[in-house]
Amino acid sequence: MARRWLLLGGFAVCLLSVGCFSAGTMAGRGQMVGVTGQLNDARATAAADQKQLALATTELTREQPVVDEYQVKEIEVTFHRALATKDVDLMMSIFADNAVMTAPNGALYVGKAAIRDFFSTKSVAMLPQNHWAALVPAYKITTSVLGNSAQLGFECHLVDIPTGQIKLEHQVDMTLTRSGFAWQVITMKSTAIHLS
Repeated sequence: MARRWLLLGGFAVCLLSVGCFSAGTMAGRGQMVGVTGQLNDARATAAADQKQLALATTELTREQPVVDEYQVKEIEVTFHRALATKDVDLMMSIFADNAVMTAPNGALYVGKAAIRDFFSTKSVAMLPQNHWAALVPAYKITTSVLGNSAQLGFECHLVDIPTGQIKLEHQVDMTLTRSGFAWQVITMKSTAIHLS
């Protein structure tokens, strides 16, 4: 009899163990389903984010030519702002380190240091005693952008502010290259012109 109770007790413990194991497995399955659901949600969010990124990239690619043309034209604005304020550092900000500049008299300046020397000591427009304003006919500004290269051309008419007389007239032609997110002048040629 004792043996029978012992067997029944062992059987009961066995049933309880199986039941507990099953209940634990069921709880584990519930947690697994929850984790799987969260993973699927995260994947769906990531896919939506990738789609948004692809759309934004496409939009940026479509707008890039407009941005490039604007940035190239800003080189002319910076050039004339530097002349007007006699700010050599601002002028040098548009030039690449290996830039080459041809002055109106044909003199060649190679490298940023030589170009800085020209604007610091030889450019009459930058002399402190000259108070000149730059007139730039907007309809004569030309730009051409192809990939990471660009061409920029403009006329520059420097007028003495006190007298209203035109002191210098130049056609300026620049070749630019993209450096990171900015454009820099690689070559600049300034040619004297005369209005008729």
